[in-house]
Amino acid sequence: MLETQGDLKAGLCGQDCGRDEIEIRRWKPEGSEWGSGRGKMKDLSWRFVEMDDRRNSSADFDKIWRDAMRRTIGLGVVVFSLALCAQGVHADEGMWLPNKLPVSELKANYGFTPTADWVDHVMQASVRFGNGGSASFVSPDGLVMTNHHVGSEAVQDLSTKDRDYMGEGFYARTRDEEVKCPGVELNVLKKIEEITDRVNAAVKPGMSTADAAAAKRVVMAEIENEAKKTGLQPEIVTLYQGARYDLYLYKRYTDVRLVMAPELQTAFFGGDVDNFEFPRHCLDACFFRAYEDDKPAKIEHFLKWSENGPKEKELLFVSGHPGRTQRLHTTDHLKFLRDVWIPLILESYNQREVSLIQFASRSDEHKRIALEDLLYIQNGRKAFGGILAGLLDERMLATKDHEEQALRAYVNGNEDRKKMYGGMGGAHQGDRRREALLCELSAAREPADEAVPAS
Repeated sequence: MLETQGDLKAGLCGQDCGRDEIEIRRWKPEGSEWGSGRGKMKDLSWRFVEMDDRRNSSADFDKIWRDAMRRTIGLGVVVFSLALCAQGVHADEGMWLPNKLPVSELKANYGFTPTADWVDHVMQASVRFGNGGSASFVSPDGLVMTNHHVGSEAVQDLSTKDRDYMGEGFYARTRDEEVKCPGVELNVLKKIEEITDRVNAAVKPGMSTADAAAAKRVVMAEIENEAKKTGLQPEIVTLYQGARYDLYLYKRYTDVRLVMAPELQTAFFGGDVDNFEFPRHCLDACFFRAYEDDKPAKIEHFLKWSENGPKEKELLFVSGHPGRTQRLHTTDHLKFLRDVWIPLILESYNQREVSLIQFASRSDEHKRIALEDLLYIQNGRKAFGGILAGLLDERMLATKDHEEQALRAYVNGNEDRKKMYGGMGGAHQGDRRREALLCELSAAREPADEAVPAS
């Protein structure tokens, strides 16, 4: 298993297994030191059992929760990226769209062929929490698991001077005690439709770039309005800077209630110093429940948890939101991020962090009010600092430049490609054509993938 500081993704073992339980295990590497990157799963520390209205299950959860509050642990989570569970754990190449999985590679390298039903199940068990955090359904009664740092804004909004859920923690012994979270919504991706041809058909010969973009926006608005008739929430996703357009259809839950959140000292044990470090020993998890018609939502697709965890060399997947990558940026674009954009972001974050610390120092209530914003800023400051450190590594940019030269050589090796994609270069010039080429190459390399629909 892997421990990650990213959004909590659902751990899958190729198929569902085990009961409707959430197992939390300690990751203890071999040898005397933590963080060697090698290790075995040790004994089960404890598990959180899905609550219902029966007193006995609530009492079990109560005991487990009290025990958990006395200790700190490392969450073992696995991430649609690929990883093999082995003593030398490693992540395989790529982060893939659910309707564009590398089926041929999965079959050739791992002997696994994702069926349409399997993809549908994983996609619909995955949840977008709020504006973009990752979560997953973990019971048929709408129970949702996510990171504490994803759900902390909702927890903070429920907190008051006299009822500090953020600092002291919260859990509902019965469903009647679950607390509504105003303004929080969950979105579940139900269907993906490719609409590239229809969007591009709006562009007529001789149009300027501005007119072409305006024409595309008109068509996309028409598509979204038509899609609303399905009863689902439409969202058009632009991929590869316009080389592909997909229509995502979401089921939305707007009645969301807090079930459990650990106290901050447990959820964020180690603080800013340990943030984004491995290993990290904290309970960065919380639970919510989706409701419909004032009753727990009935969920067909949810993730079940293994009694024993992953086995040696088992293929693991991670599914979640958000999923984005900047790997297709040009070298010049990365230099712009390194030299201009990220330093500006860090300067802004540093100023805001100092202001929030000063505000928080005025009183305990000021500290409580500022806490969530301060954690957000500190998290972003450390994240962008790590990105900048990577961009300052000359070896990384040298690798990117080598890849670009190889791509240019490929384009110039064929007159049709040269006519279509030639002239790429500059900080942003040709990005769209470059990424359209990469999309074309991917489709040509994996023609069989189109046979596996996502829904």
